[in-house]
Amino acid sequence: MALGKPSSCCKQRRTLQMHSRQSKELNEDCSSVKHIGVIVSEGVILADLAEIAEVFFVTDKMLSSMFSQGNGYHFSLLSVRGGMITTSSSVQIGTLSLQHHDIRAFDSIIIADGRGNFADCNDPQLLNWLATAALHAPRIAALCTGVLVLAEAGLLDRKKVAAHWALRDRLQREFPDIHVEPGDTLVQDQNVFTSADSGTGAEVALALIEDDLGSSFAHRIEQSLTVRQHHQFKHSLSRGSEIRPGEKRHRSERIQKALIWLDEHMSSSINMSEAADHVSMSERNFQREFKRETGETPHCFLTKIRIEAACLYLKETDLPIEKIARRCGLVSGEHLARLFRKHHGVSPGEYRKKENAPRPAPIVSVGSPLQVHRS
Repeated sequence: MALGKPSSCCKQRRTLQMHSRQSKELNEDCSSVKHIGVIVSEGVILADLAEIAEVFFVTDKMLSSMFSQGNGYHFSLLSVRGGMITTSSSVQIGTLSLQHHDIRAFDSIIIADGRGNFADCNDPQLLNWLATAALHAPRIAALCTGVLVLAEAGLLDRKKVAAHWALRDRLQREFPDIHVEPGDTLVQDQNVFTSADSGTGAEVALALIEDDLGSSFAHRIEQSLTVRQHHQFKHSLSRGSEIRPGEKRHRSERIQKALIWLDEHMSSSINMSEAADHVSMSERNFQREFKRETGETPHCFLTKIRIEAACLYLKETDLPIEKIARRCGLVSGEHLARLFRKHHGVSPGEYRKKENAPRPAPIVSVGSPLQVHRS
C-alpha cells in the first residue's frame, strides 16, 4: 500500500551537486560487486522495485565500461519465508527467503514500502534477522512503511529519520528515542537511510550510489536516468502546469513551507488566510504564487491530501466514515461522500469494500527472483 504521493526520481531528494572533482575517488575499493538485498512484503509497491532495479542496472552498466575487473551491483529480492509475493499491482514476483544468503553477504539492506510491513513489523524472525544483519551490512534503508520495521527492530534509536505524516504519531508515541524530521523526504543518519513517501525507490538508490561513489558519479547516473525516461518526465512535469515551455519549475521556500504546513494541519479546519500568514504573504499573493508554482490552488491541494488520508483510513481501519471525515478535516461523512463520488466515482463504503476485496493475480508470475547484475 502506498501511503504517499507518487514522485519522480528527482522529487524532493537532496540535490546531488556536480563538483569539479569527485568527493570520492573511483578506486580499487569500489571495483567489486556489492550485494543489495531488498526485503519485500505483501502489497509491495512495484514501481519502487522497478526504480531501484533501474538505478542499480544503469550504475552497473556504467561501471562495467570503466573497469576491466568485476565490479558493480548484485540485486536480490527477499521475503521472510521466500516464494511468491503479490505486489500492489497484483503482479506476483518471486523472492528468496532470508536464509538463502549468508547474512554477511549484503552490503546494503533496503526495506521496500508495502502494506505487509504493518504485519511484518511484528514478525520476530524478520526483526531478529535485521538486528543481526545490521552488525554486518554497511547500510540499511527503509521506504515509507518500512521505517516501522526498522523501528521495531531497534535500528532507529537515537537516529534522525524521515517518516510519512500518517506514521509520525505512532513512531513518536511508541519509539520516543527516534527523532522524526517532519519536513524531510529523505534522511541519512550515519549508515541508516529513511524516506517518508512511497515512490522514492530511485531517490534512496541514488543516495546509496552517492555514498559509495561520490556525488559526481551519482549525478551522472541521475542524468542518464533522466535521458532514458525523458518522454515520461516531460509529460508529468507539463501536466496541469501554467509554466511555459522552456521555463524551469521551481518551488520557493515559502511555498514549500506552505505545502508542509497544509500537510501537517490537514486534519484541522483551515482558513487559507492562516496558511498565508504562516508564510508571511497576503492571501491574494499566496493563492496566486501557490497556483503558479504547483499547478493547483491551495484548496485543491488540501482537498487532494484529505482524500488520500481518507483512502488510507478506509483501507487500513474499521473506523466509521463519519469519524474518518472528522480526522481528515472534513465537516461530515456526507461531505466526504460527495468528494469521493466526485473524485473516485464511488461512495466511501464502496471504495472500502473494493480495496479490501481479495485480488487475483492476472499476470503470469515471475518464476525466479528479480536480480540485476553485470553479465
